[in-house]
Formats: sequence, structure tokens, C-alpha cells
Amino acid sequence: MPNLRFSDNLVQNGLIGNAGLGSTNDGFKDNTTEFYMMQNLIPTQNEFDNAGSSFRLSDRLWRDTNADVITTLGSNTISISFRELNASATGIATWFYWDAVPSSLTTASTARIIGSISITGGSGDLTMADVNIVSGQPYSIGPIVLTIPASYTYT
Repeated sequence: MPNLRFSDNLVQNGLIGNAGLGSTNDGFKDNTTEFYMMQNLIPTQNEFDNAGSSFRLSDRLWRDTNADVITTLGSNTISISFRELNASATGIATWFYWDAVPSSLTTASTARIIGSISITGGSGDLTMADVNIVSGQPYSIGPIVLTIPASYTYT
């Protein structure tokens, strides 16, 4: 079952501040936004919230450091388009994370969204025809449309 998770920073600071969806130059629309396809187990919420810039380096399969992000704040919708890029490692894609470190903030202020990956027809937050990623091969993802809940429970 799809279950997007959000970093503490994103939840605490809301979706429209510097650490959230932000304006053209802040948050998830900042030029330091990165999207990763990852392998192995999805991290715990604590690990996810406290991750630094070298978060799970050995799990990274593919990344885009210049995604085209369109936000529709009225509907809490984010659309992400990616470039076709070569994978940096070989493995089975099991989860993804979207990392936004606004240039005016520190890594501790990072807003992140994390989710699962499954094959088409599966129950992942992101589905792919083939989750077997091969180093050096080109991959293109998306566009992805994420809808952030209008309200949620934060514990």
C-alpha cells in the first residue's frame, strides 16, 4: 500500500515555507533539489529525519539533481519531470527519496519525501515496468504526480 513519508522538517514548517514547496528559489523548487532511486530497506523515520548529505550512499542507484518541479499549492499537488540519466549502480530499486536543501538553510533543515517503488501494477508510491537497475544504463522517470494530504496526523 502506498505510504509516502515526510521528514519532520517538512511537516513542522509546512508546505509553503523555505523548507517546503516554497517559491521558485526555495524548498523543493530550489536548484539543490535531488531525487534518488534507492535499493535495500527503506530507512526508519528517525534515520530519515536525521540523514545528512551522504545519506545511504551505498544504496543510491540513480539520481537527478535538476528535476523540473511544478507545484499547485491550492491542491497540494507536486508534479516532477526528470531527465534521462544513467544509473550509477546496479541493484533492485525498492524506494525513493526527494531531498530539498534550500540554499539558505542547512542540511538539518532539509525537507524530504520518501516512498516505496514497485513494479507496474504493484502497490508502490512509484511504479516502474522494471525495478532491476543496471549501472551505466539510461533511465527516465515520470512525470510523477504526488498529492500531499491536506491534513495528516503528526506524532
